Amino acid sequence: MTNIYYSRAVTLAVLAAIAFAPLAVAQQESSGDEPLTRREFSKFLEEYRQFQADYGKLRQENEQLRAEVAELKDGVDSGSREDWKADFEAFAAQERESILDEVREELRDITDPLLPGKTNFVLGGAGVVTFQDRQNVDSTFGVGIAPTLLWKPTDRLLLEVEIAFGLTGDDTFVELDYAQVSYLLNDYMTITGGKFLTPFNTFWERWHPSWINKSATIPLMYERGLVGPTGLGVQVRGGFPIGETKLNYAAYYVNGPDFENTSFGTAGNLGFENFRDNNNDKSFGGRVGFLPIPELELGYSFLTGRVGDSGSRFSGVDTFIHGIDLSYAREFEAIKGRLDLRAEAIWVDTDRAIFTGPFDPFTFDNKRSGWFVQTAYRPTLSDFRLGDSIELKNTEFVLRYEQLRESGPGTRGADHSRLTFGINYWIRPNIVWKAGYSHDNVSGDKDENGFFMQFAFGL
Repeated sequence: MTNIYYSRAVTLAVLAAIAFAPLAVAQQESSGDEPLTRREFSKFLEEYRQFQADYGKLRQENEQLRAEVAELKDGVDSGSREDWKADFEAFAAQERESILDEVREELRDITDPLLPGKTNFVLGGAGVVTFQDRQNVDSTFGVGIAPTLLWKPTDRLLLEVEIAFGLTGDDTFVELDYAQVSYLLNDYMTITGGKFLTPFNTFWERWHPSWINKSATIPLMYERGLVGPTGLGVQVRGGFPIGETKLNYAAYYVNGPDFENTSFGTAGNLGFENFRDNNNDKSFGGRVGFLPIPELELGYSFLTGRVGDSGSRFSGVDTFIHGIDLSYAREFEAIKGRLDLRAEAIWVDTDRAIFTGPFDPFTFDNKRSGWFVQTAYRPTLSDFRLGDSIELKNTEFVLRYEQLRESGPGTRGADHSRLTFGINYWIRPNIVWKAGYSHDNVSGDKDENGFFMQFAFGL
C-alpha cells in the first residue's frame, strides 16, 4: 500500500510541475519590460484548469483506493484470516502426510526382512563347566549347555524355549527347561501359557542361570526341592507404578506337585516335575513385589493346592507353601563399589497323613522350611590394576549363609547349616569365572564341606 501512495504522490508532483511551468516562464518573461499578451494568458489559464481536472481525478482515484484497502482490512479482521489459516494448515497437513508416506516407503524396504513372523527371532542361551570336590564324595567335572530360542511372530505374541543338554552319571540328558507362549495384553498385563519358570520368590525366575547366580551352588532350599523351578499351566503377570513406587505381580494356575508316599526316607516330600497332574485339582499361586525405592524390592509368594493322587487314601492331602524375598543393590562411593544383598525364605505346610508299606505305619507333622542371606561386593569404582589385564573392579566377593529344616522319619542328614565363601572374576559382563568353598554342617551326619570352581557364560 505504501508503494501505491508513493506512486500517486510522484504523479501529482509531475503534473504540478507541468501546470506551473508556463507561469514560471511568464513570470520570467514579465520580469522584463515586455508584458504578457492576452493569448499567452488564455493558454496559461486553460492549462491550469486542465491541471485542476487531472488533480481532482487523481484525488477521486486515491479515495477509491483507500476505500478498497479499508474494505480488505475489514474482511481480514472479520474472519478471512481464520479461513486463510485453515487453508494453510490443511495444505501443511497434506504436505506432511506426503513426506511421511515417502519415509514409510523407504523404511519398509529396510524393515521388511525383519517383520514379525519372518526372521524376527533371537538365539541365545548359556553354558557352564564346573569342578567340585566335596567331602565324602568323589571329585568330578561337569558340563552343561542350554540354548534359548526367542521368537516374535507378531508385535504382541512372544515364544520362548530353552532346552538343556548335560551329563548325569554315565548318561547324557536332554531336557525341556521351559517352553512358553506369551501375549502382551497391554502395558500392565501379559498372559502366558506353557511350561514356565515359577514366579515363587525370585531365584528360579530371575537369577538361577549359572552366569547370573553369584555362587557356583544354588541355595539348599531349592536344591532340596522345597519349591520346583517350573510350573505347567497358565499365568498372568505385569506391573504398574503407584506414585513414586512400583508394584509387580504374577498369578498362576498349574499342575500341582505330587505327594511322595511309597518310600520311608522321602515320605511326605513334594515332587514338582508333575507334567501329567495326579488329580483334578490344580494348584494356584502368585507373587507380589513392591519397590519402595528403585534399589530395593520386597516380595511375598504363595502356592496352594491338592497334592494327593486321585482315588487313593491320600486324595484329600493339601499343601500350602509361602515365602518372602528381599533384594537390594546399590553402588556406594564410601566403599568404592557395588553392594548386592539378597534374602529369601520358604515355609512348606502339608497335611498330615498315615504312611504304610513294608514298614510300620507312621505319621508326622509335615512341615519343612529354609532360608538364606547372601551378600556380594564388587569394587566397581576402584582403579587398581594387576598388570595390563586384571582389574580389581572386575572381582566380586560373595558370602552366603543358609539353613534347611526337614521333618519326618527320613530327616537324618536333612537339616543343614551352610556357609559359603566365593570369589568371582568377570571377564566380561556375561562371562564369569568362580571359585569358592562351603562349610556344610549336617545334623546327625557327616559334614559336606566342599571346594568348587565354575566357568559360565550367557547370551
